Amino acid sequence: RFASEELQDDPDFVEQAVRCNWRALRFASRELRADRLFLQRIVHLDPLVLTYASDDLRNDSELVTQAMEGAASRPSSRGFVATPTGKGAGKGTGKLSLGLVGGGFLAG
Repeated sequence: RFASEELQDDPDFVEQAVRCNWRALRFASRELRADRLFLQRIVHLDPLVLTYASDDLRNDSELVTQAMEGAASRPSSRGFVATPTGKGAGKGTGKLSLGLVGGGFLAG
């Protein structure tokens, strides 16, 4: 939040901040939060980073799946699930929602 605009747009700096706390992505530049390659690079750190991704990337089923695979491979996966939603749900054509088992967080 106190970083310069230059640092807020620096992928390496933001990645290190996200390693300390996934919420740091909130303070990254809008362009970086909409950068699919950057999100693919950091989503394995914590799937909750998708909370601060652009709307398009939050609804990107491939990115959500990558986040879920990363969460499932960690011992502290926090009970995350990916659930098909919308038209075509369950048929591979709908969107995925990222959420916590038992409620709480939901993106998508």
